[in-house]
Amino acid sequence: MKLYMTDVNLFDDRFFETGGYIPEEKKKDLDSFRNPLSKKEHILAWSLLSYVYEIETGKSRDGIRLVYSEKGKPYLKSAPFFFNLSHSSGKVLCAVSKNEVGADVQLIKAAKPSVIKRVLCENEQKVLELSSDGASVGFMRFWTQKESYLKLTGEGISAGLSGLDFSSAVGQDRFRLFSKEFLTFSQDGFMVSVCFSGGHTEHFRLTQADFPDVKKV
Repeated sequence: MKLYMTDVNLFDDRFFETGGYIPEEKKKDLDSFRNPLSKKEHILAWSLLSYVYEIETGKSRDGIRLVYSEKGKPYLKSAPFFFNLSHSSGKVLCAVSKNEVGADVQLIKAAKPSVIKRVLCENEQKVLELSSDGASVGFMRFWTQKESYLKLTGEGISAGLSGLDFSSAVGQDRFRLFSKEFLTFSQDGFMVSVCFSGGHTEHFRLTQADFPDVKKV
């Protein structure tokens, strides 16, 4: 499993004005964004996937074609890997693997009691009360772990977050649950979780310098 991460703040306005590396078929979504940051995250997330496609396949990103599952999960047609994208408050990531993968990144911040009760099961709520990491960190660990699993399965949060119990994995950065491998870590004030089938992992942090032809515009 490979995890590529970057941040909107590492790219200048020219990158977003030119549409970055966004696949042609995703450009039609740009007009639907009213929030400038959300639009930048969308451009950067799909640009990151295009970059990874070129690195992993040796082919031009112009060859990217997307297909979708019945539940709406996107896949790359005729690519040797699965992928999953996530972004939050400017942080963007792309996880790729030879098997199904799910990933989630969230800014670490306080959650309302009503949200905690809606997202966490009773066991997790009890663990959170005793957590030495603080409620914000503990909650976001559980949140991203659940999101990454449901993004791998393609069900999404509509499947119900509180129906999953991650309390047995508290304090573990890498563990196995639900017959899947999980990797969780915090970085720069964000929490990241990836759900995958196991094996070796690699982590890459990218900047605009990794997108040379856009930089020259």
